[in-house]
Amino acid sequence: MNRPMKSACGLRAIHPEIVHAYLDGTLLKSLGPNIHNGVPGSSQQLPREAAAVLRFLRNRILLSVGAAKGIAS
Repeated sequence: MNRPMKSACGLRAIHPEIVHAYLDGTLLKSLGPNIHNGVPGSSQQLPREAAAVLRFLRNRILLSVGAAKGIAS
C-alpha cells in the first residue's frame, strides 16, 4: 500500500541548518550545556529538545547576519 511517508512513519521535518551544523561539527558545541534551558522570551513551554533547536537556529541566524554585515562594510 502506498501511503505518504509522513503518515506512515510520523516523520518530522529537520531544518537544513541543523543538518549543516551536524555535518560541520558545530551542532553539539553550539548547544553545549545549555540544552536543558528554556528559550528566553518564549511564552509557550516547549519540549527541551525543541527549545534547544530554536535557540540554536536563532544564534545561527545572528551569526550569519553579523558575518554579512562584516562583509558589507
